[in-house]
Amino acid sequence: MDAEKCFRIQQLTEEEAWSLFNKTTGGSLEKNLELHPIEMKIVEECEGLPIVIVTIAKALKGGRLAVWKNAFEELRASAPTNIKGVSRNVYSCLEWSYKRLISVEVKSLFLLCGLLGDGDISLDDLLKYGMGLDLFDNIDSLEQARDTVVALVKLLKASSLLLDALADGRY
Repeated sequence: MDAEKCFRIQQLTEEEAWSLFNKTTGGSLEKNLELHPIEMKIVEECEGLPIVIVTIAKALKGGRLAVWKNAFEELRASAPTNIKGVSRNVYSCLEWSYKRLISVEVKSLFLLCGLLGDGDISLDDLLKYGMGLDLFDNIDSLEQARDTVVALVKLLKASSLLLDALADGRY
């Protein structure tokens, strides 16, 4: 029937947040006594929000202790502007994830997605606006530009900064 039911996900309890974080990072981290306290602090910074927990956990998966410590310090040091309805911790987690994106192109596409609306963005629109704003380097054909957009969207989805929409071909 292709029926989808949308529902709002509330903040997770501390136990649920830890479980999701641990599962996303591979589940073996709690065995490292040196890393465990830092993990707990990072989970606390995520304020029980599933998308934030998954985004941070994916970015840290497989990282060394120094990477985790640095991530926590950066999350704590983030200074958000006054954005109505967004807490300091949520802002810092999203900012940290954005800074970890691998290229200027993927960062630019992420910002373009934010400008274009509340999630119902077509690949064609991303392609048109991206080309018009000259966001992509070394593009020789429309096909290459489309492939670039698809690859960048995949990177954003892998980092949990972009979600699939219900309609096919829309993000």
